[in-house]
Amino acid sequence: MAETKLGDWFETRHRQEKDGSKGEAFVTLKDGHPKWLQEAIREAHRGLLPDDWIYGECAAVCEAVDAGDLAAPDESGDLDGDCLDALDSFVEGRVDIYTKEIFAWAHRMCLTDLFAEAEERARDGGLEEGVDTAKRLSAIQACAIYIVAETMLQGLRGHVSAEGTLIASDPLVN
Repeated sequence: MAETKLGDWFETRHRQEKDGSKGEAFVTLKDGHPKWLQEAIREAHRGLLPDDWIYGECAAVCEAVDAGDLAAPDESGDLDGDCLDALDSFVEGRVDIYTKEIFAWAHRMCLTDLFAEAEERARDGGLEEGVDTAKRLSAIQACAIYIVAETMLQGLRGHVSAEGTLIASDPLVN
């Protein structure tokens, strides 16, 4: 039997338009997914109803773990230096580079707890007042991606081996 990768639990579906045509694509969990994965995604949402961007970031984290680019923390829950470096690289590659996209992201996310938490982290990390708006929003988005990734990696602890394979004894959700 083939090994199930974390990214295999996600799928892209399309919303159905009123006229019956295929609408906008979104990422979601497949049926039969592990319960802990659903809980990690829920935690990453920070109280927000299911959000396409957050689901996409959760899937990207899982795919990066599958590829060996990110690793789940050890049993203590700590991310070591190598894990943190990999996480920094992952986040850097995920931030929107086009102004229109970063403003659209901010428009959708600005009233969420995730945005507020990311904005606070950006300030704590040295984001200065008066910085160009697009750069400010990029820094906030980077922090939001970091928060989602960190939450997902913590959620993987105890469910994924050091090699990135699933531990088989986890209950599934139908």
